[in-house]
Amino acid sequence: MIQSEFLFVEDIFDSSSFIEPNELSKLKNNYDNNINNYLTEKIKVKLGNKCNDIGYINKDSLEIIDRSIGKINSSQFNGNVQFNLKIKAMICKLHPGQKLRCKVLGKNKIGLFSILGPLQIIIASVHHDKKIEDLYNINDIIDVEVINYDFKINSDHIKVIGKII
Repeated sequence: MIQSEFLFVEDIFDSSSFIEPNELSKLKNNYDNNINNYLTEKIKVKLGNKCNDIGYINKDSLEIIDRSIGKINSSQFNGNVQFNLKIKAMICKLHPGQKLRCKVLGKNKIGLFSILGPLQIIIASVHHDKKIEDLYNINDIIDVEVINYDFKINSDHIKVIGKII
């Protein structure tokens, strides 16, 4: 993949997680450190390599930088210990006009298709004066400008519409 490490920026955001009573027995001796490690693993499964409301989160970069003391919500009668977390992670956040360099993986009458990290990029012919599918071949390296993008919560990719620059 070309340049995918430049797609991510470090960001800090808030989230929450809980530990069920039957999971507490797994946290032996050094509770404070084990709670952080356990919550980090739960957050990686919950948020890692998925999109949330701020972008696509790289699973390997998730790190808890602060957490609240655990609280039990007595109105729920389940004994879960709830934690408010401050998390630092590398997040893929796009904006229209952003420049990307990627490799053409497919082409048809609609245009070109490329994948760059979590981005699935469509370079549509309608955004160009010439038939781009005739000008470029599979495995060509192209520079693309983001026109628009879309992602759904918990999706493992971001859909991008771009044009060649």
